[in-house]
Amino acid sequence: MTAKISRIITKENLQRYSQEILEILARENICSTSDLEKRLGESFSTFNGLIQLESRPSASGSKASVISYIVKGKGIPIEIRLNPEHRYSLFFVKSEEKINDYNPELPDPIGNVIQSKKIESSFEKMLEELKQLSQ
Repeated sequence: MTAKISRIITKENLQRYSQEILEILARENICSTSDLEKRLGESFSTFNGLIQLESRPSASGSKASVISYIVKGKGIPIEIRLNPEHRYSLFFVKSEEKINDYNPELPDPIGNVIQSKKIESSFEKMLEELKQLSQ
């Protein structure tokens, strides 16, 4: 009999995924926005999924550097959009539980809620937010 994989995302899952993003950034020596921009288009395998670095269109024709943690069967539980031109970073997390300081946006069909938080656009602030999520 095959075990059914839960598609629900818990706070503990988010803690683990956040920690893995921090570990990949450190391992790959991505220590600033310019380091991140140089690595856009790359992906890194993790125990739980894949971390993808991309450039995507953003507000008013600008571009955002996007870090997505992709987990098979669960989608994207963490996505970070850094937009230095408009001086903000936007965090999206998906969880069945309310995450402190995050705004609930939209439920998904399997019981998770997409939540968001806007912070100052700085690589250091982004790392601080990931550290908060990992605790």
